[in-house]
Amino acid sequence: MRTPGEWVYQDHRLKGTGFEDWNVGLTIRDRRNICLAQVGHVDAAVIDDALDNARLMAAAPKLLAACQNARALLSTLGRDVTELTEAIKAATRDNSLSHVSHQVERGKYV
Repeated sequence: MRTPGEWVYQDHRLKGTGFEDWNVGLTIRDRRNICLAQVGHVDAAVIDDALDNARLMAAAPKLLAACQNARALLSTLGRDVTELTEAIKAATRDNSLSHVSHQVERGKYV
């Protein structure tokens, strides 16, 4: 299970946010404004990397939905969906996908 809905990132380093003294850098928040993750400047992290990582994390629900939709479509077309299945399983711990075989023979699942 994951936190439902869209996620956003907030940049707390910007002036005027009221959080400049938090020293947390960026946060990923759900639609209830609950902090799901912190992306900061720990160790030798480069600020551009932190911002890109925060954007990627905030996009995770949309990316997961896109992967699930692509998997369904490609599966109906008889295409190999092994890589998408593995990515979805890794993101969701979804064991219900275990029936999908990881071997493809002549374009069909075996």
